[in-house]
Amino acid sequence: MPSILYLSHNDVIKCQAASLEMILGIIKHVFICHYNKDFILPHKVVLRWGGLETENTLGRINSMPAFIGGDIRALGLKWIGSFPLNRQKGIPRATAIIILNDTGTGLPIAIMEGAYISAMRTTAVNLLAAEYLCSCDSQTIAIIGTGIQNRFQLNGFLSKFSSLKKINIFNRTHGRVKPFIKLFRKFKRNIQVFNSVAETVKDADIVLTATTTDEPLIKKENLKNGVTYFHFSGNECEYEVVNEFDKIYVDDWDVILHRGNLTPAKMYHEGLLNDDRIIGNLGQILNRKIPFRQSNSENIMFCAMGMAIEDIAVASAIYREAKEKNIGFQLSLWDQLDPMLEENERDFL
Repeated sequence: MPSILYLSHNDVIKCQAASLEMILGIIKHVFICHYNKDFILPHKVVLRWGGLETENTLGRINSMPAFIGGDIRALGLKWIGSFPLNRQKGIPRATAIIILNDTGTGLPIAIMEGAYISAMRTTAVNLLAAEYLCSCDSQTIAIIGTGIQNRFQLNGFLSKFSSLKKINIFNRTHGRVKPFIKLFRKFKRNIQVFNSVAETVKDADIVLTATTTDEPLIKKENLKNGVTYFHFSGNECEYEVVNEFDKIYVDDWDVILHRGNLTPAKMYHEGLLNDDRIIGNLGQILNRKIPFRQSNSENIMFCAMGMAIEDIAVASAIYREAKEKNIGFQLSLWDQLDPMLEENERDFL
């Protein structure tokens, strides 16, 4: 009879979710499918208790269904919550599960912890973009926010970019900075903590913001020429900052506009940014269909909202690994069908 494989956080990690190289390979394939339009991606359904502004206090949950084709062929749903006040309770801000379904029958085949997968795939998206959009001699990276997401991001950037020599850090809550720094001493880089965003980013070649701020943090006069800014969390920069960029790239512009919380999306909906300001998406970059960084003096912005096709693709690989290694716990969907059921009732089930 049908069963569902349950994978805990530790199970997911045992199945190579922590392998950056594996995740990068999967996400690259995802964006090739994205370029070829070999996917189905309904817009996110956001459950929240008010407008966008309430998400950073009251929280929200996103429902993200998707199908991805190509060699992956996976179907499922990510159900991810973000509740900032969880930190005061000693539990993570973001929690998630991913449900996989059989692409032939639609039966659920796996349920797994999804927050780790979500963080890894977000890192992989930015790293793939960074290969084409960052200056090859980038030496300083600025991290605004020391939560889980920037922990994954910084680990990825330091692992992939040997040119980086200096890490600038800012976080509003000083108590969270020391544990963050401790994680990155193994990279033997020069780490500096600053008391303002302006000081943190002023000499940075690469800037990443991942916060739950209600107010924009970055001003146009803060950034140096030649910067690459990865904008993937919320309304974290002033409108004037966006206007200063020579090139703006995205993961998927329609997805960004629908969600509406990133600064360029807000500008678009207010009539302050046109479609022609967007050079193109990551799939086009990977297929070399659009120009990317052409000089070290260009100011470039990459905006990523995140798509469920990424999560489902990674979860599918995790599921296959778990089956091969006999990892996880089987849950029964039903023990047996009642023989007294009429045929049409069985079809309903």
